[in-house]
Amino acid sequence: MTNHDVKKSEWFNHKSTDNFGAVAESRDLGEFRRNGYSHWGVYVGLKENKHSVIHVSGPSLNGLMSAVGLGESRIALEKVRSVADKGPFRINNMIDKDHPPKSPEEIVAVAEANVGGKVDYNVWNDNCCHTATEYRSGIPSSSEVEQHSRFTLG
Repeated sequence: MTNHDVKKSEWFNHKSTDNFGAVAESRDLGEFRRNGYSHWGVYVGLKENKHSVIHVSGPSLNGLMSAVGLGESRIALEKVRSVADKGPFRINNMIDKDHPPKSPEEIVAVAEANVGGKVDYNVWNDNCCHTATEYRSGIPSSSEVEQHSRFTLG
């Protein structure tokens, strides 16, 4: 385990993206609170004068595939406000305590290089958090999956 400080901000709302942008740095992980889980992406700064994040968008699923959390998704560049969708969001570089981040330039370059690419989404092994943490540290992880696995598997 490394000894890195973990940057975690207060929660912001969809009307406070400018406040978010004042504390966010290109390379930070953005956590977007949903009903019962969090969605994750990498903050990449201002794009077309809007605070932006690169994240797994989708999945484009239907029926049984949607019910089990599997399917094909895309990597998208979107405004923070759009991804937040009126829900709370914050910076949460939670993995830094265990996995040191790559350089800011490398994190953003890797994330940008994947925009438009397809992802075989799997809620357990390859979800939005896995993708964002892999861009940041090179190691995919999801604390929500790990917590759920500990709870359900004992």
